[in-house]
Amino acid sequence: MAAPTGCLGPHIYADVIKHRYKRNPHDREHMLTLAQNLDRVQIIGPFATEARAILQQCGQRDHASIPRGD
Repeated sequence: MAAPTGCLGPHIYADVIKHRYKRNPHDREHMLTLAQNLDRVQIIGPFATEARAILQQCGQRDHASIPRGD
């Protein structure tokens, strides 16, 4: 969820993260795991609000398709 070096704003950040989600299976898996555990994850940094919103969207979209480890 880290912003790329030189990221100039929240819209660019959101676009980069969404691109990672769509194009990189490893990043997508990571984001879905974070989304499943969002209530236990501390998100900090200049784009924390955007990161949390993206993870909430991931969780809503893919929640049913991902087995939990409970």
